[in-house]
Formats: sequence, structure tokens, C-alpha cells
Amino acid sequence: MELILVRHGQPARVERSDGGVADPALTPLGELQAEASAQMLVSEGVHHIVSSPLLRAQQTAEFLAEKIGHNIEIDDRLIELDFGGSDYIPNEQAVVTEEQMERFREDPLHMFNHLGGFEVFRDRVVAAFEDYIYAHRSQKVAVFSHGGVMGTYLMALIGYDWPFLLGHDYCGVSRIRAASNGFRSVQSVNETLHVRGLSF
Repeated sequence: MELILVRHGQPARVERSDGGVADPALTPLGELQAEASAQMLVSEGVHHIVSSPLLRAQQTAEFLAEKIGHNIEIDDRLIELDFGGSDYIPNEQAVVTEEQMERFREDPLHMFNHLGGFEVFRDRVVAAFEDYIYAHRSQKVAVFSHGGVMGTYLMALIGYDWPFLLGHDYCGVSRIRAASNGFRSVQSVNETLHVRGLSF
């Protein structure tokens, strides 16, 4: 079977003053990226669609779901590692402070601490993808999620516990081929030709 991993399109910046949790929608550019991704995938014979419950991932998945007439399975295990704060600042707008850099140098994986540690996050993510593999043998499954989720799974397959080495652009696509004997093969990482000209 084949897993098609798709990162969401560009999300809006959200800074909430009411204490609520930030769950940004796609920007107009993000919608164009999502449409381009759907156009690329529409003829690939996707059998099943899975999405993170976060709005930016669901909205990206909806473009493909509408084109091929499939429902979207929502899986909480695909939630991004930084979810829960009242602010969401897209990576391209973020400014890293010296204090944040020092914290990173002291503990590079400290951003996973609120989840119980990196291993807890990694095991959750890997279990989700492995479940899709066993539930959809001989099929193609498109999974819409987040950079941290995708990077963690890919690096787990490679056997290296560093989730940030393989980055993904907005609507970047990676492909995994999974055999019934347990063999996993990374076929591509961060395909972006379909969103050329749709960068921020």
C-alpha cells in the first residue's frame, strides 16, 4: 500500500486575547495551495483520506475529498506538537529570540515536554500511521497533517530520533510504500512542484 503524506496549506496568524486555543484556518494563499494539491492527487486513485482535527489540515483535505467524493477520517493522534496555545504564528513570520535559542541549546526537544516527552509523541504518531497501513492493505491513503507529525514519522522510519531534519513546505507531499511483510520504504520527501509559484 502507499501512504501519501500532505502538509496543510498556509495558515493564518492567530493571536487570541480571550485565552482560547488558537486553531487557524487557511489563508487565501493556503486555499490555492490546497487546491493545487488536490488537482495533483485527484487522478492517483486515493482510496481513503485521513486528517488531523486541526482546522488547517481539515480544510486542506476537503479540497481532495470533494473532488473524489470521499469522507475524511479525523484522527486526534495527528495533532501537531504545539497545539494548545492561544497564539499561532506561522513559521515564516516567527522571530526566534535569544532566550528561545538558549532554551533550545539546553534541551533541543523541550517543546515535547508538555506531551510527556518526544518518545510519547513519536509513538503516538507512528501508531497512527501503522494503523492506516494495516487497515488499508493494497490501497492508497492520503494523510493530511503537520510538519512535526510528518517529520517525526519519516525520521522514525529512517531510525533517527530527530524530528526536524526532514522539513515540509506548505502542501509538501511525501510518499511511503508499505509492504505486508512490514517493510517500509520512503519514496519521496517534500514534493512541491505542484505548488510552484504559490509560496508566500
